[in-house]
Amino acid sequence: RRATPLGPLTVESWLDSTEGTKTVTKGRTLDGEGNTCVEAEGLFIFPKWAQDHPQWQRHRREGA
Repeated sequence: RRATPLGPLTVESWLDSTEGTKTVTKGRTLDGEGNTCVEAEGLFIFPKWAQDHPQWQRHRREGA
């Protein structure tokens, strides 16, 4: 969005949506005046091979 200055910055991130095995997260970096310098969006897909793995099923239940 704009150059990121040296000095105090604020970084924010959040879970935007979850649908089935897809999760979208978003984030941004703000300068000291509250202006957005950087925006980001990530799409995370829970792989089919992990869905049946006991360790991942436990984490999925805890985070649901």
